[in-house]
Amino acid sequence: VVMVTRLSEMGKKKCEEYWPQDVGSTKAVGNLTVLHILEEEYGDYAYRKFRVTCKEEEREVHHFHFLSWIDKSRPDNTFRLLAFLRRVRSFDSEALGPLVVHCSAGVGRTGTLIALDYLMEQAKAEQKVDVFSCVQKLREQRMHMVQLVEQYVFVYDALLEALKSGDTVIPCATFPHTLEDLKRSDSAAHQQMRKEFELIRDYKEAIDLSKVDGGTATNKAKNRYQDIVPMDLFRPHLDLSFCENDYINAVFVDGYKSRDAYLLTQMPLPETVSDFLHMTYNLYEMRSNAIVMLNELDEDDLTCATYWPTEVDSPVKIGGLTVSLVSEDKEQHPNIIIRDLDISTSEGVDEQPHRVRQFQLTNCWSKGSLFPKEIGVLLDLMELVTRWQQQSEVTPVTVHCLNGVERSAMFAMASYLVDMLKVEQIVDVYLACRFITSKCPLALPSLEQYQFLFELAGSFMSNFETYANFK
Repeated sequence: VVMVTRLSEMGKKKCEEYWPQDVGSTKAVGNLTVLHILEEEYGDYAYRKFRVTCKEEEREVHHFHFLSWIDKSRPDNTFRLLAFLRRVRSFDSEALGPLVVHCSAGVGRTGTLIALDYLMEQAKAEQKVDVFSCVQKLREQRMHMVQLVEQYVFVYDALLEALKSGDTVIPCATFPHTLEDLKRSDSAAHQQMRKEFELIRDYKEAIDLSKVDGGTATNKAKNRYQDIVPMDLFRPHLDLSFCENDYINAVFVDGYKSRDAYLLTQMPLPETVSDFLHMTYNLYEMRSNAIVMLNELDEDDLTCATYWPTEVDSPVKIGGLTVSLVSEDKEQHPNIIIRDLDISTSEGVDEQPHRVRQFQLTNCWSKGSLFPKEIGVLLDLMELVTRWQQQSEVTPVTVHCLNGVERSAMFAMASYLVDMLKVEQIVDVYLACRFITSKCPLALPSLEQYQFLFELAGSFMSNFETYANFK
């Protein structure tokens, strides 16, 4: 079952919840009993598994619930729905029977998804597509399918991206061979990689950053580099009750398992340390509990401000906040310093301080280098951050490097890629980069960085005896 609507939208109920809410619980619907077996949440959708019983017969139902598409509209991005559709089709089997698709009325979003699925199959089988005839046939079978002009145009846009990029998915079973081919510039795999990178660059260059808030006279002093500013639509807004204005040079990007999983930002300037700490401490009630520091602390660079005290039990007060160093661990990993920081209001009204764990990468990523010299260290860093969030709470991870883009975005793309590997046992570097660069278009400046992500995926896979261990 594919569900392309939320239960309620804009205060209006759109669909009855026809399954039990909690995993392990059951719900009686007529002469049917529905058992909720499994639920997994991802950035744009939820996957559930039900066991439906009618008399003596039992069936398992896979339920895919797309959450990023409001009624009477088109999706914000083509790649989100394409990724969702691919995930649905990865469960495809004749034994499962026909795919049930519904939204609220069952025509607009439902028709658009079915049309896109049909046309992508038509492209594979016939090497051509006919959008008009497809939608016409759908409307003969059910009125108003593909309800809006915007949805009709979206089908063209999504098809264009899918056909231009080609099949970007590489199964784990064949990936080691593909990785070897990538090293030869005359191989088909290398040419495909180049095509994907150029397509990503085309999408990035189409994003206009000339009139964003970060470029105004008021905010220029808050940017380390004037040509590196965030998109207004995706930047966080500081609380005006604590800060002079709401601007900070930072941007939310998505992870594989959640929207806005990472806050990419620059190493604080002396005049933006307070803003950085307030963003971490209290942003839309989504406090960040992890900071990943990817740049070295250059004591000769006066623009790099330390936002934590250097000694335990010697708290510092900055912008109405008190920051305390609880512990510092340099022994757990030779290239990663782990610090626990407590942040609280200087007035002392907090019931308890907000605990933040900082992970500082050291002696691994040389100045001017596009990626770290040891892939394993980056993988270790990602694992440490994941474990910390499992122990504490999954909140946005604040990631910073000197400019807030090159290294920070690489960390987000690598994390997306590894999480996808764990769940789907596939490598899709193109998709991971599309998710990050759609919100951070200045990321991924070179083909070498793109190729590095393939090598990182290969290094991650080589740490496991069988691909089944990914889960």
